[in-house]
Amino acid sequence: MTMRSGPHKSRASSDGEALVQGRTHQDGRRDGVRPRGLTQLAAAAGVSKQMLSFIATGAKLVSDDVYRKVAEALLTEAGRMTTAVGKIETMAGRMFAELEE
Repeated sequence: MTMRSGPHKSRASSDGEALVQGRTHQDGRRDGVRPRGLTQLAAAAGVSKQMLSFIATGAKLVSDDVYRKVAEALLTEAGRMTTAVGKIETMAGRMFAELEE
């Protein structure tokens, strides 16, 4: 069984891939940036909020099955965001149209 960890670098890679940014405490502990909506995303993936946080910061190794569930939940959330973006753009367009009248 392959074990995977989440992203754990502190800057973008040379190919422009977005990586989790973090900070290092005085005692050497390292924290990553926690995404908003972590509770809902964890529930969608079927993992605890703490486990999802560990995966996002690269602090925890997980099985391929768990990694796949999290990836599927991320895709679902991205789809929801795409739908929301369309609605927001439509609303902004209507507002600009009203201003031009």
